[in-house]
Amino acid sequence: MVSIRSTVLLTLVVGAAVRASTVLTEDEQKSYSDAFVRQQKQTKTFQADLKQTLRLRGLKRPVESEGRLSYRAPDSLLIKFTQPAGEYLLIKGDDVYLKKANRPLTHRTSTPGRTGPGQEMRFLLSLFQNGVAEFANEFNVQMSRTDGQLLVSLLPKKPDPRFPMSAIENVMELPSLEIRATKVNFDADNSVSYEFLNPRRNEPLDATLFEPPAADRKL
Repeated sequence: MVSIRSTVLLTLVVGAAVRASTVLTEDEQKSYSDAFVRQQKQTKTFQADLKQTLRLRGLKRPVESEGRLSYRAPDSLLIKFTQPAGEYLLIKGDDVYLKKANRPLTHRTSTPGRTGPGQEMRFLLSLFQNGVAEFANEFNVQMSRTDGQLLVSLLPKKPDPRFPMSAIENVMELPSLEIRATKVNFDADNSVSYEFLNPRRNEPLDATLFEPPAADRKL
């Protein structure tokens, strides 16, 4: 499980960015946004250690997991968990495969846009694929800068019950624009956050990592 120290560190990082941030001008925001989208589109592979924290209404404490995230252009993303072992999420094109402990493998098919099942997972793919450029018309963007970090908040322009969320908060390192943490807030009590550690970009990555499982249960 993710250590308490790591969870506290992520909370302090986001909290410090909010307290001491400087709001950017529209020109500054555009400059950072264009640079980030350009960097993501030039990325052929991306790997990082992953720490996930899920907060749900009714749970006494967050559910914490850790694993490894691997991305391969143009449309493959794998999150393979080591805690809990054996669980994974694989996105390959429009296909989404999800394996949970003691449950059958499930297979969903999604399409571009935000309608239909699996779109929250397509959003995560888009973050590494093109800097969520395909979702740009759906969100208002707010950016602020701290000493060495950029805080980017995405706010939905209008509510969508098919993709409920109140905000997406991203913490990036400066000047590299590497993503350090992403938090998806569904409402005041429900959220999922990801912390990315030891990122490696454009290094050789075995294509067989993204081969779909031989058996699945289609949804």
